[in-house]
Amino acid sequence: MATLLRTLRQRLPGFDRLEEVWNLPGLPVSIQQQRLDSLLAEYPHSGQALGMLWSERRRVAGEAWSMPDVALSPEGTWLALPLLQHRQVAGQQARLEAALEQCEIGVHLLNGLPDGEAGAWLEGQALSWCSQVRGSQRVEHAAERPSLAMLGAVGETAGEIRCRFRGVPGRLELATLPVGVALKGNRRESLDAHAWFGVIRDEESGRILAKRYWLTPARLGRGPQPLLLALLQGEVLPQLARRAWRRLDPDAFGELRADVRLLMASGLATVAAHLDIAEDEGAMDLRAELLGLGGGRRRRRDVALLESLVQLFMVRDSIRHLGLGERETG
Repeated sequence: MATLLRTLRQRLPGFDRLEEVWNLPGLPVSIQQQRLDSLLAEYPHSGQALGMLWSERRRVAGEAWSMPDVALSPEGTWLALPLLQHRQVAGQQARLEAALEQCEIGVHLLNGLPDGEAGAWLEGQALSWCSQVRGSQRVEHAAERPSLAMLGAVGETAGEIRCRFRGVPGRLELATLPVGVALKGNRRESLDAHAWFGVIRDEESGRILAKRYWLTPARLGRGPQPLLLALLQGEVLPQLARRAWRRLDPDAFGELRADVRLLMASGLATVAAHLDIAEDEGAMDLRAELLGLGGGRRRRRDVALLESLVQLFMVRDSIRHLGLGERETG
């Protein structure tokens, strides 16, 4: 267990902060608040994050909370401890500006188009951004305003990327098309953009699993494919976080603030998703060790990794509390 935790600390930026959050349950609520404020005060620290996956500004289905935002390291790795939405400033442009000033965030992955003010600010700063949108999103093309779903057949082929989708291996087939797009709240000006069309197929059978649509500013050319993939891979995070949230029974932790519980759950979800999609040898070794904790039960790999991480942290906490008890009675 010690080796697993040490390897996760070395691999995932922010993992040490996630462990600190797991140390808070059981403390008086006021102490939890103070310590949480302290450990989040300068997180992410300078140079630790390059991008941000901005979660949807609405509650996760069936829950009373919203998925926290997830920062990305300069290497493209998700930081293990997400950022709570309610601790951020109000207004999309203000959030983007604060992310740049405080954390040097220059790449923004968005669910839905930015609003007019945020879009103008992103373009004024010449920052990289990518929006995942619905097929019903209308754009300007050939003097008309068709939906993206109507344009998929006329896009220019833009390659294929291996991916993980809903816990299984897949292939993302891409096509792209220059379009114009009106940002929310600014219908008078049209932004030159690229529409991206994605078809996700099962790697083994070739069966179509899903279709996805993205919009990026035209100035990025055909280079933002890693951003499209990051948004696609991030889709699983709310579902994994919800599963982890429900596994963390407050009765088992004593005093437990809801925001602390959410950070614990969303952090485990982020770590599990990262380990599911990573393809390097180190990730494969980590996966094998973690999956060995979960026994032989058959599950989706990302779900199995999440369950193993929950078990790992539960055992860690038991040993930690036992050690604390021995020091108190010694």
